[in-house]
Amino acid sequence: MTSATGLLSRRDFLAGAAALPLAAGGLGRAMATPLNAPFSVGAFRIMPILDGPFGLTPALIPDADSVEGEKLVERAGLPKLGPWPQPVNVFAINRGDRFYVVDAGAGATLGPDLGKAAERLAAVGVPPERVNALLMTHLHADHAGGLMKADGTALFPNAELVVQQMEVAFWSDDGAMSRMPTSMEPMFMIARKALEAYKGRVRTVNGSGEAVPGITFVPLPGHTPGHAGFLLADGKDQFLIFADTIHSALLQFPHPAWTVVFDVDASLAAATRRGILDRLVIDKIAVTGSHIPDRGRIIARQTGYVLVD
Repeated sequence: MTSATGLLSRRDFLAGAAALPLAAGGLGRAMATPLNAPFSVGAFRIMPILDGPFGLTPALIPDADSVEGEKLVERAGLPKLGPWPQPVNVFAINRGDRFYVVDAGAGATLGPDLGKAAERLAAVGVPPERVNALLMTHLHADHAGGLMKADGTALFPNAELVVQQMEVAFWSDDGAMSRMPTSMEPMFMIARKALEAYKGRVRTVNGSGEAVPGITFVPLPGHTPGHAGFLLADGKDQFLIFADTIHSALLQFPHPAWTVVFDVDASLAAATRRGILDRLVIDKIAVTGSHIPDRGRIIARQTGYVLVD
């Protein structure tokens, strides 16, 4: 039996970056395990890959422009006005003779600091032609830009693209684009180009269905309508990649109500974050995300949460 989040209920309930230090967003949480080496979940082998860093500022997390935010930033030794570097993580997953990649990084869409995932995947023995499925948490540029070559064609020639139906519907909808700020139009164009590049190889899933054997979607709406994580399960072993649930471990674990300006529905994103973190506290499933430099379990602390080993 599963909970509404797709995780097991209480009752039933990566090498490419090994030599690359991840960004400083996790300062002050030394109890968690650094996300800088491969690890296993049952028969799954997970290789975290650093696509590169991006910089957050108070303008991107408005609630951080506060006394509480300034204290956290100062304690971490980071500049008051940013940028605060955060990792963009991609995950190569191997089981038997199958290779999956969770998200693809930014490719050439967001500047020279990002777009390293493809070469780093190849360096650990996962070149594009070896990937069987691309498991997409959502279609923002830092996740979907790396699906394409510079000419807009598919980088991964043998992989199907697996994504939530709601995510495809949102980015394909001209009406949705017209209701968003004009600054979001490039994001829509990148998502549409990625979907077009894999035309005929896009498989959509609704809700908490299976992405590939042993890996199921965990819907986490708000950041985007179809934003989702992936639960890996093999026997009693489980692990959650919760995507963009957290953009700044430093700020959003202690203050889960703080949202980023990229959230399509900020109120829903905050509620989703609180809900999944509460679920993880109860069910003690280890977790990491697209923008945090560690992995571990979630525990409650005061009005927020902490990631621990």
